[in-house]
Amino acid sequence: MCIGITGHSNLTVESAPLVADALRAEVAAHASDGLVGVSCLARVADQLFARAVLSAGR
Repeated sequence: MCIGITGHSNLTVESAPLVADALRAEVAAHASDGLVGVSCLARVADQLFARAVLSAGR
């Protein structure tokens, strides 16, 4: 499974952890499917996604 992301770069300090938690949960739900994450690594949400993918060992 390949998941691509483009996210918001102006997250607030309060919302960034919520987004990170949601991304980790979604990545974890698909990690056993051979997940491949695709992102341009723009600041904030894209990088949170990349960290979630790497943390899942993908």
